[in-house]
Amino acid sequence: MRKIEFNNKIKICILVALSVVLMYFRLSVPFLPNFLTFDLSDIPIFFITIIFSPILGVISLALKNLLVCFTMGSFTFGIGELANFLMGFCFIVPGAYFYKKFNGKNRYIFSLLSGMIGLTLSGVILNATVILPVYVKLLGVELSSFIGEANTLLKFLIIYIVPYNVIKSMIIFFPTVAIIDRFKK
Repeated sequence: MRKIEFNNKIKICILVALSVVLMYFRLSVPFLPNFLTFDLSDIPIFFITIIFSPILGVISLALKNLLVCFTMGSFTFGIGELANFLMGFCFIVPGAYFYKKFNGKNRYIFSLLSGMIGLTLSGVILNATVILPVYVKLLGVELSSFIGEANTLLKFLIIYIVPYNVIKSMIIFFPTVAIIDRFKK
């Protein structure tokens, strides 16, 4: 990793702090289960990843989730924060890679699509294999209490997790690229 100037360290710290503050403003969506909430905290992390490096983006993402655990506490025994980190990683790394690899309008299309695919696939795989099974075990409840009217895990993943992650990708991506060139100056 290249040497980071003091001015850039300050920018990164401010963006991480902003990201933590944005986690306080989580929004529930009426048609989604209560544990799926939207927040804008990954936007500053995506900035860091694109402007500085994917490594600094991943470190900032981990720091954001640790700070959220310490400042807000974890209502999910750390599972939600771990899920946020893993799925955030699967969005920011491919998104930033394609943003830097291409020029022009292709950069935006490939960046959004790669990040969206990474986030959506990781959301489905992690919810099916890790997140929901751990929640069920820790809370001592039936899986049906999480999947509700969906009846099956696969149906739940398709009806709720996939659209949630597609929408979340767009919520992270569009504000970031709308102002990224101004921020670089």
